[in-house]
Amino acid sequence: MKKIIMLLLGALVVLSACEPVKKDVKMGGVLNANDLSIRVDNVTPGSNSVIMRNLTPGVTGQWKQGEDILGVGDEVPVILASLGEVTLTFVAFCDGGTVSKDTSVTINQLDVIPDSWLLFAGTTPEGKTWVWDSESNGGGVYGAGGYGHSKVPNWGNNAVGTTTGGGIFVDPEAKMVFDTNGGANFTMTDSTGSKKGSFSFSEKKAIANFSIGQLTIGGGAMIPAGYEYYSGGAIPQVFDILRTDDNHLVFNYAAPGAVIFDPAWATTSTMWVFKAVEE
Repeated sequence: MKKIIMLLLGALVVLSACEPVKKDVKMGGVLNANDLSIRVDNVTPGSNSVIMRNLTPGVTGQWKQGEDILGVGDEVPVILASLGEVTLTFVAFCDGGTVSKDTSVTINQLDVIPDSWLLFAGTTPEGKTWVWDSESNGGGVYGAGGYGHSKVPNWGNNAVGTTTGGGIFVDPEAKMVFDTNGGANFTMTDSTGSKKGSFSFSEKKAIANFSIGQLTIGGGAMIPAGYEYYSGGAIPQVFDILRTDDNHLVFNYAAPGAVIFDPAWATTSTMWVFKAVEE
């Protein structure tokens, strides 16, 4: 009898193991990205004011842009300080851990201007004009310094109207205009003509004890003498911004991988010194 009972129990185990796996996974259980239904809507066409929506029943999670957490919940309004196509990520929490899904939204209209951008562009439709600051650094407006150690170019230095060893002319006629009239607009004019582009600024990329954030120039435009100082080589138009006050700024560029606050003072960065034109 004991042997018969053991055989019956074994058969039950086998039958149980052979039951088909259910395909309908309860939300909140184990998910994959295809189970998530999300979307992002502009409040008005092309606006940087958007609403991020999670339409997946029974699931909660958080919204991110890169590594920055924008909010938590199923319907989250947010102001995006970006232009162009912006990728956002919804991170869902489930029994299997977390599952992420990306979506994108196109921004071509700044209905809400981040306050930090007004440092560059001012508050009028005409924008704010910036020129070389020949007074703040003994006449030196374009040069190099120790990355993180130097707050102005104090290793190599060139004044307005001179040419660097790398062959870059520091044009006296150069000026930049930032405005937010229908977008984040950037125009650089010098003795060769004008080039229009765009700009964006991120306070989240500030470097403690050094910069207030990171400025990006887009659309193929560049700042005056926008090249690496010693070599004269082309660089990405992405700059750490050092602020003296609202009308005096230093732009800083260091190559990717550069060591900031290098104890040996062996890491170089290129620096530009600008001031706002008084209206």
